Amino acid sequence: MELREAVGQVVPEGFHHDVVQVSVVVEHPVARVWSWLDDPATFVDGQVWPFAVEFHHPPGTHAFRPGVRNEHHGPLLHLPAVVGRVRPPAHRELIYLYGAFVLSPRLLRPARLLFDLHTSPDGRRTRITVTTEAAVRTPVLWAWRAGNRWFWRRFGRWCDAALTDRGRRMPFTWRR
Repeated sequence: MELREAVGQVVPEGFHHDVVQVSVVVEHPVARVWSWLDDPATFVDGQVWPFAVEFHHPPGTHAFRPGVRNEHHGPLLHLPAVVGRVRPPAHRELIYLYGAFVLSPRLLRPARLLFDLHTSPDGRRTRITVTTEAAVRTPVLWAWRAGNRWFWRRFGRWCDAALTDRGRRMPFTWRR
């Protein structure tokens, strides 16, 4: 049995299995982008209180290896997860555990978050494709899709800001 089948979300009656995919291109080579994505500080630092991201992994080990537990939480947000497949520098999977929700478990239950990186032929640009999967009640489906597209389209700007000279002088924050 795969990890996702063992611990992941189910799609209850009355929910729709939804997939949203957003791609952004950044002017940085894939190795730099992967390094940024592979650093827990990218997701932990700059969180706006009362939201937080936590990683639970043995000391001295890497946070983004299969089996590492993660939680993103705050008001109306409970996203316990486990890192699934990782293929550096191209792919990472985060599997949300049964019980994860946004707003309410009766409305939105995220199931999976994927990051896929593709390098341009000249090696100077990287296309980041973010895929979210969730079990969503039909009345909020349009809002879930629109919110995901809006949020993840900004991801390229966050990445670019963190990897440029300006980003190295200023701490990264999700508020940019």
